[in-house]
Amino acid sequence: MLYRPSAQGDPWREADECGRSQHLETTIELDGESDFSPDPRVDSYIESLPAWQQTVCREVRALVHAADPEVTETIKRTKLPYFVLEGNICALLATKDHVNVFL
Repeated sequence: MLYRPSAQGDPWREADECGRSQHLETTIELDGESDFSPDPRVDSYIESLPAWQQTVCREVRALVHAADPEVTETIKRTKLPYFVLEGNICALLATKDHVNVFL
C-alpha cells in the first residue's frame, strides 16, 4: 500500500501488513551496455534536486534510454530536461513535493 507523503514525509515509503512504514528500494538496470551520452546540463539539473527527486529522475532517465538507446537528452525551455527522438518523448519537472513526467 503506497501513500502520499506529508510535507515532511518520504514519498518512497510503503506500509507493511502491520502498518509499519518501510522505504521502497527500486533499481532500474539497463540490459547490456548503454550507448547513450548523458547531457551534462541534465546531470546538473538532476544533481540540484533533493535526493528523493534525484532517484525518481534517474530512474525515469534509465527507463527512457532502456526503451530506445537512440534517444537523446537536451535542455529546453531554459532549464527542463527533455528526451528526444524524432520529436519530444518526455520531459521532467521537479516541484516542491513531486516530479512531473510530461509525455
